[in-house]
Amino acid sequence: MTMKPTTLVVLPETGEIFRTFKNGTVKPAGWLSRDGYKYLDVCGKVRAFHRAMWEHVNGPIPDSLEIDHIDGDRLNNKIVNLRLVTRSQNMQNQHRPRSNNVTSGIKGVHWDKSRGKWRVHIGVGKRGFFIGRFDCLEAATEAYSAAALTHHTHNPSGSKGDK
Repeated sequence: MTMKPTTLVVLPETGEIFRTFKNGTVKPAGWLSRDGYKYLDVCGKVRAFHRAMWEHVNGPIPDSLEIDHIDGDRLNNKIVNLRLVTRSQNMQNQHRPRSNNVTSGIKGVHWDKSRGKWRVHIGVGKRGFFIGRFDCLEAATEAYSAAALTHHTHNPSGSKGDK
């Protein structure tokens, strides 16, 4: 027979959520999913940990907005590490390159095999912008960083933490 929890204890300062049971037992709530996020069951509904934490402290999340982990760590659900953002702003704060960018390891920079140069592009809103092609990786990285300073409001450093 499984024990039915009586309450959830939410600790915004530490980013933890615990379940307390009638017999006094306290256990960490949730599980880690393959996508790298923690989830928990709240009243029969599966909820993302970071969303549950945000709503506990700040109330409902508007349909058009998302919760962003400022430091890029999906398991750091401290309330000071969470912020309300648009989809575009959330994408600006990616801390690693896209999975299809295996040539440079740097966000926005990939090897253009047909031209023999590093190709740089940046996403702004729903659009992508071509920055240029460069002979060396360092110049391409600098070009992306400069473009990020101009176009990105939530992670303007570009290369910091993107490798």
